[in-house]
Amino acid sequence: MAAKLKNTDTASAEDASPFMLEAFRNFDSIRDYFSASKNGTIVVTSRNSASKDLANHQPSHFFELGGLSDEESVTLLQERSQLEMAKIDTIAAKAILYRLACHPLAITQASSYISRKKIRLSQFLDHYEKSRAQILKHTPNLNDYRRQLSEDEEETSLNVFTTWELSLQQLLETKDSGKENFDLLTLISFFDCKDVSEELFSSYTPRAQSWPAEYYWPVDCLAFCLSNEEYPDGQLLGGCEKFGEILTDLSEMSLVQPWAWGEDDYRHCYLHPLIKDHDTRLANVDAIISIFLDQCGRYTEAEVINRRLVDFSAKNFGLKDKDTLRCMNNLAVTYSYQGKLKLAENLYRQVLEEFQALLGSDHADTPRSISALARILMDTGIENKDTLSSLHILAMILRYQKDYGEREKILERVLAVREKLLGPSHENTLFTVGELGMLWRDMGDLDGAEKMIRRSLKGVEISLGSDHRSTLGTVSPLGLVLQDIGRLVEAENMMLRSIEGETKLSGRQRTTTLKSIWNLAGILRDQRKFTESQELWKEALEGLQKALGDDYYHTINCLAGYSNLMGMIAAETSSEITGPIEDDWETASSSSESDSGVQTTIPNPAQ
Repeated sequence: MAAKLKNTDTASAEDASPFMLEAFRNFDSIRDYFSASKNGTIVVTSRNSASKDLANHQPSHFFELGGLSDEESVTLLQERSQLEMAKIDTIAAKAILYRLACHPLAITQASSYISRKKIRLSQFLDHYEKSRAQILKHTPNLNDYRRQLSEDEEETSLNVFTTWELSLQQLLETKDSGKENFDLLTLISFFDCKDVSEELFSSYTPRAQSWPAEYYWPVDCLAFCLSNEEYPDGQLLGGCEKFGEILTDLSEMSLVQPWAWGEDDYRHCYLHPLIKDHDTRLANVDAIISIFLDQCGRYTEAEVINRRLVDFSAKNFGLKDKDTLRCMNNLAVTYSYQGKLKLAENLYRQVLEEFQALLGSDHADTPRSISALARILMDTGIENKDTLSSLHILAMILRYQKDYGEREKILERVLAVREKLLGPSHENTLFTVGELGMLWRDMGDLDGAEKMIRRSLKGVEISLGSDHRSTLGTVSPLGLVLQDIGRLVEAENMMLRSIEGETKLSGRQRTTTLKSIWNLAGILRDQRKFTESQELWKEALEGLQKALGDDYYHTINCLAGYSNLMGMIAAETSSEITGPIEDDWETASSSSESDSGVQTTIPNPAQ
């Protein structure tokens, strides 16, 4: 604030004189509380843009506050969630902040939820998609997030949803146009919130009036915007000015961002993503009812609703739309409850394929479809090669979501059948052995992990040779397990073998080789060979930056580990001068590329 007003925020001798400061937030009848003193400052914060009229016509005394910067948002998330900065998952943090649009109160609420539930940052968005209303009504235990909403009500907790509900209540109480404006806001919330154009509504209105059998009409909130002018056939013209007035009203209440003219001569507005969440959270009534019917065993009724939702969504948004895919997923659930396993399998396969193409393997909806398909495949019988391959792939994808229980169940079932059908020494059987070994490593069973990965490595060496890519893909994970156990010399030898083989096959700049170099740097760091570790880590980092770019998660994690290493080197240098220090090896060891996959040419990203 001081910077905005070009004043200083440091103490001075003049501050000792009698001085008054009043601060108001979300005010009511504000002038009744103004002090009569002329020696002081009044600060008013409000979500209503009409508050600028209080600035005595001095523009420099009124300014809008946007969202936090990325750096400020990360700091707020870290402080409020009580996480150590060194242990912050950078990629997950960025995803959370992007989803919350760097909104300070939303970040505070999310951080409080993360802290109370003791969940990882990487788990938060999945929680948010399932329970966004609960999370955004989760209020931090702070006095500054409480107020009395009206004279007749008790003091209540404030949160992102209640602050907007105040504005929505005010909007609904507006005479003549309140309900229509509210309905229009709800309609706007179903569009891309980054750019909502007036053209959408001005194009729809005449078409809907002309072909009411094909378009939904009348739409009350759009009909409210119509002017009194008529087309020759008696239809009413769209009321552009009325639409603009509504947007102005909504923006003054901070329900939409101030609108602006676009180059296409239409008004364009921006809707905050969290308001979009608030307005659309009650829109899934049919889906909620169908889930309820499934849970009650009323599967036929649930199937009718889910079929209708799939048909409607596919017709209006297409088969590849994520909402359509979720409707299809719900229908597949109902089919599986009814024992219609083939229908359920076909739907799950389609949903899984489209989710992976649309959202990627890391998205929360993908593993849910994977797990559901896996259960269907196991229920229908898995003693055929195609089904076994599908299940193995599903288990590998689940690795990215750290769904250990589901993944272990699938891998153990696949391994048992592959050993029976193909034999214990078959290449595909050994792949599953190695994958199960890495899972046990993730679960903390290091002895079991070493035995399984050594069995896989020995079998693949005999079958494919010591220099085959699949063999080398098992060498690096074994090195990581040995590192976890603390047998660092053996781990170093394994990683050197991996680097030598990968370099011979693909060159030193290939990403798989660079990740093995990164792993070796972590092993050398654990041996306090800081100079060698620094050289290799720098080589891996520069190679990944060149191959993948600065924003890729491998590169980001490698950079974080390198920064951690440099901090350790600085601390080591300092200790030589001032005396010994206590090392934080647990924090340090988490920064190497320590989650490589077995039998894959591109290992899984760092933790």
